[in-house]
Amino acid sequence: VDELEKSAQLLLTAERESAWRTMARQVAHEINNPLTPMKLTIQQLQRTKKLDPEQFDGYFEKAAHTLVEQIDNLSRIAGTFSQFARMPETKFTDVDIAGKLVSVVNLFQHNYENIRISYTGPEKDIIVSGDPEQIIQVFNNILKNATQSIKKGVKGKIDVTLEFEEETVIIRFTDNGAGISETIRNEIFKPNFTTKSAGMGLGLSISKSIIEHMGGHISFITKQDEGTTSEIRVNRKSNK
Repeated sequence: VDELEKSAQLLLTAERESAWRTMARQVAHEINNPLTPMKLTIQQLQRTKKLDPEQFDGYFEKAAHTLVEQIDNLSRIAGTFSQFARMPETKFTDVDIAGKLVSVVNLFQHNYENIRISYTGPEKDIIVSGDPEQIIQVFNNILKNATQSIKKGVKGKIDVTLEFEEETVIIRFTDNGAGISETIRNEIFKPNFTTKSAGMGLGLSISKSIIEHMGGHISFITKQDEGTTSEIRVNRKSNK
């Protein structure tokens, strides 16, 4: 038994190290991508100033816009990776999870005209222990994925519900999107996994880490071409 436990710990450590190595490679790749065009742009600025001073101002305006855009992208990459690395530093406090959920739903309702987003459940006074900013981040990630799963030309629908069983708060997000194919279902919550052309694939991995750090659980059921239901379960704090 001791040997099995030791082997299990070694395997877990190896898996963690492998995940971080993979993540480091992805971050390096994402950072390197814009560095080459940024360098070429600066070199072109230097040549233009020397060889064609009259055209410099016009080219400078275009180049500055491109450089600022790429710097913003690098900042986003660094910020996202930093958030993922800081997950254990959660500052627990009493959070009205119903109030946070309603706030996020309201925000998304006003930004997606082609998608009907509804909410059913209490609108306040459902208290859990967690980090309010991180909880909002989880809701943002899940709702964003739900909206992105809606196919073009389809009248989108996302139903958000909150209910509770004794001491457990249950939140569900049900969409009529494309669903998740069987071949990738086991990869959804892994760091670095994404089906999108942009992004680092950290949204759901971060969300899973946040919920599990709260002592909760996040899961989903899905049917391809019919939709997905994401479910969050966290402990409710007593009002006593």
